[in-house]
Amino acid sequence: MKVLIGYDGSQCSRDAVADLARAGLPANTEAIVLAVADVFPPPSASTTERVDPPAQRVMEREVEKYWGQAWAQARQAVTEAAEVSETGATRLRELCPGWSVRAESSADGSHWALVAKAGQCGADLIVVGSHGRSALTRLLLGSVSQQVLQYAPCSVRIARCAPETVGVVEGPVRLLLGIDGSVDSANAASAVAARVWPAGSQVVVVGVLDSHAVFTGMNSGTEGELGMKTQPDAVARLEASLKSADEALRHSGLTVTTTLLTGDAKRTLLNEAERHDVHCIFLGAKGHSRMERLLLGSVSATVAARAHCSVEVVRAIA
Repeated sequence: MKVLIGYDGSQCSRDAVADLARAGLPANTEAIVLAVADVFPPPSASTTERVDPPAQRVMEREVEKYWGQAWAQARQAVTEAAEVSETGATRLRELCPGWSVRAESSADGSHWALVAKAGQCGADLIVVGSHGRSALTRLLLGSVSQQVLQYAPCSVRIARCAPETVGVVEGPVRLLLGIDGSVDSANAASAVAARVWPAGSQVVVVGVLDSHAVFTGMNSGTEGELGMKTQPDAVARLEASLKSADEALRHSGLTVTTTLLTGDAKRTLLNEAERHDVHCIFLGAKGHSRMERLLLGSVSATVAARAHCSVEVVRAIA
């Protein structure tokens, strides 16, 4: 498995690295720790507006001075990024000694660098830290993590590490898997079942019958009548998905609890995650189309921004 970790030396990125020790990833995982210097090449003298020769020479000298300073700052930023990535890689090697870990750095916009690198190296999972759950920190989350979540070509883990689990490699893990009857949530169930979890680990599989989705596309009858017409099929499909997930997860050695609830999917999943005090929530992604990203934002991105724990959004790689 190939994992790409966005690392900037902040507490949340250090937590993201620590969280990986309890992510159930295999011993032969290949990891790249990427630090990004958010800098861009400065304009050259050739881009300046042409004026009369004396003024032009003065302007060119000023531009050359600026150009030199800007490149010096850019080089310094890239050097610092390389040092930061090596620090993160060293920490990851300590936590996961069996992994193959290398440090890399680049100069680009943070989320674009991660998305591009994931495509280049064929990453199965991108890992980024979260800034928290307040209104301000959700805005900060949106600037990098949410962009990565929406545009990544692979699965994304928004990592949060509780203080009591920092550096803890062994011991049971508590998980929550959100199921909605779709192929995407089935992929998420398969991803959880394929991991290597410590003995005694538990997973709560929550099937949410979204009351809004139940009535979508129906044009006749009262709301109550619509419910009677559509709910049996939706419930049957969700129950079948829960049963399938239960069987796969039990076969992997996890202790499984399944539950089917009705309500707003975002609120329900967040409430259940807090009620069971889970370490990570697993959800399926919707894809890359404009409409799919809108749907992704309505559930997965909201849960990723507001959850008290790590959230992994699973996207099947074509």
